[in-house]
Amino acid sequence: MRKFVPNDIAVIFLIVSTLPIFFITLFEKDGLTFEKYFKHIYLHKFYQPKKRVRKEVYLEQEKRKKFSKIKLMQNEKALRSQKRDLKKSNCKSKKDKGGILDLIFKKEPKRYTVEDTIPYLRLLKSGICQLDEKHFSKSIAFQDINYQLALDEDRDLIFNQFANFLNSF
Repeated sequence: MRKFVPNDIAVIFLIVSTLPIFFITLFEKDGLTFEKYFKHIYLHKFYQPKKRVRKEVYLEQEKRKKFSKIKLMQNEKALRSQKRDLKKSNCKSKKDKGGILDLIFKKEPKRYTVEDTIPYLRLLKSGICQLDEKHFSKSIAFQDINYQLALDEDRDLIFNQFANFLNSF
């Protein structure tokens, strides 16, 4: 190898070829490793639908699809000729095997509606959100206040309310 490539170029090539491996192993963003982060990017950009609709609209679209399928089933002659054409074309070609991405994302269902995307079961009026059977989350809305410009009475009121809030935990 030394006859073809000098040592300094070989070292540079070695460093450049190992940098992606170091990046993948050491990368972490928002507590996610590179593999999980890449999976989320792939799901968002390529796998999931670009536009999500309300559940009612999605169900209506599914009814239309089923109705159109029923119409296609009624026309048996067209289906038979399509099957014959498909059989003739597929006889010579082999079946495609799924790639690595198909294996990784096989279990991930597509989310067509907004309700499917947001991972919670129910939202109570008190601001408590039930994520699953054992986990709950609380949402709190804060008002924008300026403590320095407030009057002394308002400052005391704000401080007492904040102290009560902290003591509630």
